[in-house]
Amino acid sequence: MLQILLTFAIKLVLFKYVLFHMKNKTQIINNLKIAYLDNEVNSNIAIVFIHGNSQSSKSYAYQLKDDLLNNFRLIALDLPGHGDSDSATNYTLPLFTNTVVGFCDSLKLKNFVIVGHSLGGHFTIQSLPKLKNCIGVFIIGASPLNIPLIIEDAYLPSELMALLFKKELTKTEINQFATSITTNTVLIENDIKNTDAKFREHLAVSIGNGEMHNEVDILKNATVPIAMVFGINDSLVNTNYVANLTIPMLWNAQLIFIENALHCPQLDSPKELNAILIDFIESIK
Repeated sequence: MLQILLTFAIKLVLFKYVLFHMKNKTQIINNLKIAYLDNEVNSNIAIVFIHGNSQSSKSYAYQLKDDLLNNFRLIALDLPGHGDSDSATNYTLPLFTNTVVGFCDSLKLKNFVIVGHSLGGHFTIQSLPKLKNCIGVFIIGASPLNIPLIIEDAYLPSELMALLFKKELTKTEINQFATSITTNTVLIENDIKNTDAKFREHLAVSIGNGEMHNEVDILKNATVPIAMVFGINDSLVNTNYVANLTIPMLWNAQLIFIENALHCPQLDSPKELNAILIDFIESIK
């Protein structure tokens, strides 16, 4: 009986993230079914959302149901091994960048802004040189990586870093993962449980094999506006490192910090983040 009540309570909490106006759709990209949400609004600009490590399109629930943002076409995909998308035999950085590029190409988007959170921000930067018709990049909680790769420069010491690349996670570790990055832990814990566990392990191998492009150089050479947004209480990103990077197209020539937010400001302070995203889009229309 207690288990039934707990299950019901969790469903009630998750219910507020259900997006009735969004269409559940799929595309076949690199022989994998990629699930995505689409409001199908006819607008001049689309916004494509790329989620983070062991998350899903639902991590953008507060953006996808925002009234003002719904004046634009909103599209949020589940990366391979996440959410409702197919699992892959092997997860590599090229797989994810090819998925992002292939997905955007398949929808034949004419003008779009791409939003990438955390690991999704890295995939966004990695994909940027190949993204056709992208008019702006909105990065949340990601620290651009240099080559040679020194993770300790870009990110602060944290027990969470090990969990991001660990295959099997215990209940305690799942809770630690979620509470380290957001106050909306139920949503994130559910996403972590639904992620193909081998993804995290394979990702570490791919990075170790040198399959990552130089993100610092990519942003140096970017020709579209780049917004860099962080939760003021993010315990992962070394924003001092980011502030010292050369990003000629950095929007407003400064990093943006959101109050009362951890690593996931899109969940912790959605009104503030949504307003910034709208300002960004209006400035580049």
